Amino acid sequence: MHPDLRPGNISTLPISYKRYASPALNGSLTDFQKLMDFLKKRPHSDPALFLPVYYSNLDPAGIPTAAQLDSWTDHVSPINRALLALQGTTQLWAAGFRWPDGVLSLLWPRIWKWINWLDTYRETVQGIIPLSEVDAYSLYMRSIIEILTNSTAVPLANMPPGIRVFGGRAWRITLPPTPGRNTVAHSDVVRFLGNDTNSGQPSNFREYLEGVGTVDDFAALVLRHIAHAMPQPTPLYLFFQLSGMLGMLVERNDHGGPLHRALLDHGIIKAVTNVACHYATSSSEETVEIVAMCFTLLLRAFDAFPSYTAVAEALESNKLIALITTCAQREGIHWNQSLRRLLETVLPPSVWSYSVLKALSGLLTDRQRLVPANGDRLFPALDFQDVELSTMWEQFNKLATQRVSTFQAYDIGAYQSIRGCDNMDCGRLCRRNEIKRCSSCRQTNYCSVKCQSLDWRVHGHRHICARLRPLLLAPEHTLSSVRDSSFVHALVHHDYELHILTWCTHKIYFMYAHPGVPFYLMWDYIRGTAALGVRACAEAPPDPEPSDASAA
Repeated sequence: MHPDLRPGNISTLPISYKRYASPALNGSLTDFQKLMDFLKKRPHSDPALFLPVYYSNLDPAGIPTAAQLDSWTDHVSPINRALLALQGTTQLWAAGFRWPDGVLSLLWPRIWKWINWLDTYRETVQGIIPLSEVDAYSLYMRSIIEILTNSTAVPLANMPPGIRVFGGRAWRITLPPTPGRNTVAHSDVVRFLGNDTNSGQPSNFREYLEGVGTVDDFAALVLRHIAHAMPQPTPLYLFFQLSGMLGMLVERNDHGGPLHRALLDHGIIKAVTNVACHYATSSSEETVEIVAMCFTLLLRAFDAFPSYTAVAEALESNKLIALITTCAQREGIHWNQSLRRLLETVLPPSVWSYSVLKALSGLLTDRQRLVPANGDRLFPALDFQDVELSTMWEQFNKLATQRVSTFQAYDIGAYQSIRGCDNMDCGRLCRRNEIKRCSSCRQTNYCSVKCQSLDWRVHGHRHICARLRPLLLAPEHTLSSVRDSSFVHALVHHDYELHILTWCTHKIYFMYAHPGVPFYLMWDYIRGTAALGVRACAEAPPDPEPSDASAA
């Protein structure tokens, strides 16, 4: 036994302390309580002399079995004595006690066995221990975090299995209900998460998830955690609060799985956009790292199918554009890569969607109308240090301006009242309630059953109908809403009128090259701008890459 843990050490105590310490060492709950009260009033100059009392009362032999919990056996005393011993050790840490070498490595196994048992039987012992659930987990986490942060103790990597299950449960229990109101208990959980550099690994993450509850519970907790951190203004505090938790999310990428969907449902896009936008102006190393993690999570959300819903959410309240504007003045290698992806593969392919354009249009002042021909721009020019980024921004700004102008016209009803029959021999214009869609692909319109039958048998709709259906790359999602589909028709109409001479040239060339071959016009918005094409009816449209599916 370690010299500082020997029971005989208490014999050197003054009688005023020894009269309580000696029976407490031998299992007297009443005397242990009196000893703790006496130490609060008259702290001893050598706290190490009380280590044998704490060590003895944390003996795992005193842990009740499941059978004992169901019987009349007196299990109240060992449970409460173990709690008093935990309180005693945490008070030593709070007082700045310098632990003798080797003591913590002997004390830790006993501490963990008791904490693990108290956590496992938390519902059973709730009426026994004199602490609220929050206070109890605060005590447990304080004991664990002090062990973790002690250089001579056991690192988290070598902690026993189940430690993260406890960490997840403590996280859920100790997070304050009021945003911005910090507690010692929650700060200890934050320190625990920050110390766990492997929290996102599948096996470790499953432990956290087990402690928190369901995937939906975990996602809700993440959003509460972010909301709790945001009212604090200092970058260093933000880094302390969020680095461990965001690091876990960055490392744990389930590639569009249940966790990803749950986070999206609970509003992770708005939350991390708000964090990044709020702190991108800070030059501290800590917040630069936080913003980089936010970019990673945002781009991961934008890569999901369909991406346009995530883009629309990020654009609301101008947060994403404000973030890009701020980053234009403060670029780094990680931010440049993120900005390039936003301006090349995320934003341009999304501006065909009604929801995205509605969010962009919402950034305009009341009754403001865009007139692209007059040189108006939706956003101001940005002078990036990287010239290529400036060019990408200008291209997106021009495209967004044109699309919002079309959207504004669509939104006041300029394109909604009339549709054309898609039978090539007809082309009759009808009111919306006078025309019917193909029940299979839902993409072609006919003024009569005769026109539909003729188009099916003669003009090639039979060959392309299946390919005109919304892409089924992700069966749980639909490609677009009814409103999106309606707006795409208006967009195609607008672009057709804008490029009618080009279209006529393409059609004439095709007819000369392929005389007598039925053809159709293809509009490809995968890259943002409209790509023009004329194809034979027997030639199906090419499938886009999965990453491009949301823009098809």
